[in-house]
Amino acid sequence: MIKKSDLAKIHIAKQQLGIDDDSYRMILQRIAGVSSAKDLTNIQVEKLLDEFKAKGWKPKKTSKTKGKPHNFEKLGEYIKKIEALLAEMKLSWTYADAICKQMFKIDKVAWLQKYSQLEAILVALDNKKEIDSWTAYINYCTQKLRYSVVKQNSMTRVRGKASEKIAALKVRAKRLDNEMIARGLA
Repeated sequence: MIKKSDLAKIHIAKQQLGIDDDSYRMILQRIAGVSSAKDLTNIQVEKLLDEFKAKGWKPKKTSKTKGKPHNFEKLGEYIKKIEALLAEMKLSWTYADAICKQMFKIDKVAWLQKYSQLEAILVALDNKKEIDSWTAYINYCTQKLRYSVVKQNSMTRVRGKASEKIAALKVRAKRLDNEMIARGLA
């Protein structure tokens, strides 16, 4: 399912390029074989945005670095790893600050004094990345197996600590793998 942010980018590009609805639908049909952007896959979104860029659309820079610690260079290697993970997961520094506040009751990553605190934030981001990865895989499998939306959602709903969530998601993914093999879908 297409992310709201991607859908917004598509419609902004369409508007900025002055593409009328009929031409827009023709582009969607040619690039992805769909009549609505809501039906695009992530790969098709990239192809469509590349098409718009080729037509002259220039996306505005995001504010993902907004909130970047003012003392970034003084915080060592962990902060660079945190920044890389945030960029890879398309999260802002505000997200890292929220983790910081939840874990240490300190409002900003920039205010942390101990490397062990930075390491803990890095571990939390790694865990989120792994949870997101397993969740995406489970969603892929449940769609391929044609599960109902309710059942798809229940497969990824897990409570507990990050390590418990990861373990539960791995078990569910393995079960779905076996079901896909049994049905000849793998």
